[in-house]
This record gives sequence, C-alpha cells and structure tokens, in this order.
Amino acid sequence: QSWRVVKLPKSGGVVSVSSDRGARKQADAALINDYLYGKARDLCPRHVILPFTSLQLFRTSLSALAPRDALPIGQAEAVGKQQAEVRKVEPDQSLENKILAVAGREVGTEQGLASVNVAGFVHVQKVDSAQARLTVLAPNGLPMPTAKFLVGDIDFIE
Repeated sequence: QSWRVVKLPKSGGVVSVSSDRGARKQADAALINDYLYGKARDLCPRHVILPFTSLQLFRTSLSALAPRDALPIGQAEAVGKQQAEVRKVEPDQSLENKILAVAGREVGTEQGLASVNVAGFVHVQKVDSAQARLTVLAPNGLPMPTAKFLVGDIDFIE
C-alpha cells in the first residue's frame, strides 16, 4: 500500500490563534480587570479580609484513567468518563495573586464541588501567614454565598 498526504485549504470559519504568550496574558489581564472594575471602570471592588479559619480552599484535577491494555480482559473502559478529584488545599504564599472561584452553594461532600456552579471570582491580593488571613479583592462587598473556594492556575498582578 502507498500513502499520499493531501494538503487541504482551511475552512472559512478557521481563526488563527496567536501563539504569542505575552499577547494572551495581556488579553487575560484585560478580561479580569473588566470583571473586577467593569468595562467602563464604573464598578468599585472591595477588599475583604478572610481569616484562614473561616474559609476552605480546594483544587480540582482529573484522575488518570488506566490504559486499555491494563484493564481486565473483557472490560471496556468508559470513554470520556474521567473523574474529577477534589482535594483540600492549605492557605500559603503560593495563593498570592491567584484568582479563586467562589462556590455557588454548599455541597455535602468535597467531590460535589467538582460540579457545583460558581457564584463569582475573587483576586487574592495578600496572604498574611502571621495573622492567618487572606486579603481578597471582590467585585462587590456583599457576603460570599459560601466559604468554599476553588483554586485555579490563573495569576493576576495589577
């Protein structure tokens, strides 16, 4: 058998994404600024101090699936059924400048956080380990719906 590679033209709906990391970071920062301050800078976010004792931090990750050849004979893997793992995170300096998601409601178990709606986002501005508290910037000064926060990988430096 012989194989031949044929180059096809791009579809009309294809949009090239810039591989420039600097431009992507600037766009992300602009979106976070718009979220916190408003597009017309008409919002006034508030600093909220949260004691470590009054909050719970969690991080989610996808559990690794066993490769097909490692499964018992006759057992088919569940394709697309990766389980989200939720694990508790202790507050430390690595949280500084992170964006945290606020869980939208209380859930019975930690695993329930993997599918809970997000009520909003806060920006961790300062971690004070000596006084055991976080200073976060919230879009408004209203009380948070829960004390459960999901830690992500998004950094934001004003």
